Amino acid sequence: MQPAQKRDDDRREPIADVEVDGDQPRRARDLERNAPLALGAIQTKVNVVIGSGLVLKSMLDFKALGLTEEQAIALQGDIEREFELWQKEADFAGQLHFMEMQRLMYRAGRVSGDIGIGRRYRRDRNAVYGTRLVLIEGDRVSNELLHGIPHRAGAELGMKSFAHEKGQHTWMQFQVVTT
Repeated sequence: MQPAQKRDDDRREPIADVEVDGDQPRRARDLERNAPLALGAIQTKVNVVIGSGLVLKSMLDFKALGLTEEQAIALQGDIEREFELWQKEADFAGQLHFMEMQRLMYRAGRVSGDIGIGRRYRRDRNAVYGTRLVLIEGDRVSNELLHGIPHRAGAELGMKSFAHEKGQHTWMQFQVVTT
């Protein structure tokens, strides 16, 4: 049996040209909320990609640290237990476990296009650690220079850069704006 030959008229033409514009996140959110098929597809994608979430697997270079292998194994277990403690209180708002935050970040990235993460320190009375994560929805980030409009409540995005002996480095800085 010979494989089927591909004919020139079998080529598929695109159904429609898709324009990417500022309206796309709004339409994606509308589909997520109002179309069960779209919601199911998004949820399936989150389940497949994130699964049980990021899990810390500590692997110390015991020789470089001057430890015995037994000491390194014990320390790795301690580090992993401490990370599990932190995961329970990772959310600045105190609502989500770190694993739930991972799912939310992935979902927001798929539906809205992006999400920002800020690191804050606040040690609560019964908390073990004070380092927390703040998730910033992409819609709350604005750049006045880009849009030419005054800031509303949200986060201001600024670019900073500096020259270093190995080249130019640029990073983004978030600033909370409460006007």
